[in-house]
Amino acid sequence: MGFKAAKADPCLYIKGSGNSKVLLLVFVDDLCVICKEEGEIEQTIKDLHKEFKLRYLGKIKNYLGVEVEHLPGGGYKLSQKAKIEQLVQRYKMEGCKPVKALMELSYQKGGDAESPEFSEEIYRSLIGSLQYLGNWGRSDILAATGLLSRHVEKPTRRHWQASKRILRYLKGSRDWHLTIKPENGLKLTAYVDVDWAPDITTRQSISGHVICLGGVVIGWRSIRQKYMFLSLTEYRALSLLCSELTWYKQLVSDMGVEVQGPIVVNEDNEACITMVKSQRART
Repeated sequence: MGFKAAKADPCLYIKGSGNSKVLLLVFVDDLCVICKEEGEIEQTIKDLHKEFKLRYLGKIKNYLGVEVEHLPGGGYKLSQKAKIEQLVQRYKMEGCKPVKALMELSYQKGGDAESPEFSEEIYRSLIGSLQYLGNWGRSDILAATGLLSRHVEKPTRRHWQASKRILRYLKGSRDWHLTIKPENGLKLTAYVDVDWAPDITTRQSISGHVICLGGVVIGWRSIRQKYMFLSLTEYRALSLLCSELTWYKQLVSDMGVEVQGPIVVNEDNEACITMVKSQRART
């Protein structure tokens, strides 16, 4: 059919150029065909029909649990409201009281040893569902679910209560959405920060970053650093972000998007910024 796998992502296939460029995104048995020309989309679907048995669902409205609303004048609104409501029903929390804070301030002070054990199967299932939401649109819950995911092997009732609190938070914010409508030119920008040694047991720091294209959030990550450092945590987080930015730059390049100007990375730690500017950091 003339498609070639993208360099950045082997599940993204590309053919053509200009307005006739077709992007074919494959996720297991779910396909998404993208092109500016409607005729090219129809032809691609006909060609796929010749090779595979498939069902055409029309203009995209839902993809992998993410509801897609087409905005007037271009752009999209991505929501996971239906997915959240299904999750609330599954765990019988329709009548719960919503909360505005994801976690209680006292959670990281400990107390796991005094809490009775809880079902690993139920807990693991909920955490997996929460991580799916966080990875596909609700970046605001990613750090909290990351903390709770460390206990999927031996959860306690305390961990279960903390995970249900995230559900209560999601119930109260289920109408939140992500708007995809670049307005500031197609420039890549990024923001990075670190929560230094919040875990009283390991004292490992947590890195977090957000990546934007044209002012629109396209990527995010929250991850615990593998080792404990006294002064290099911010620099390690910046290093990780820059590594990921090379992948994002390649991805948008594969899709035919030319990144405008240098990539601006926003970092608020003066020692880290000084180290980046130094000759030692560059070598």
